[in-house]
Amino acid sequence: MAGFSGDAPRLSVEARSQFAVGLDDMITILAGLIAEAPSPHETQDRRTLREQAISSYSQMVGALVLSRAVAGPAPKLADEVMESSRRNLLAHFRKSQAPQP
Repeated sequence: MAGFSGDAPRLSVEARSQFAVGLDDMITILAGLIAEAPSPHETQDRRTLREQAISSYSQMVGALVLSRAVAGPAPKLADEVMESSRRNLLAHFRKSQAPQP
């Protein structure tokens, strides 16, 4: 998905439509994974799960796109972008799964 994100606006209407379907499928899968993760909350609103999935997926794709953009001239920065995003996402999910006082 990340590889095509920058080119998607230049694709045909049919290709953009398929890209949108694929993105929606990925978000739905990620929301399902979030829902299956242990949570201190008895119920989680489906919309909230979808919003979490969209935010997380956007962060992952953005980090990958930025990392690839600088990988040639600045490989250390590329690694830093990926590692920082990974740590942030993991911390977010650990925090959301921690028991609430």
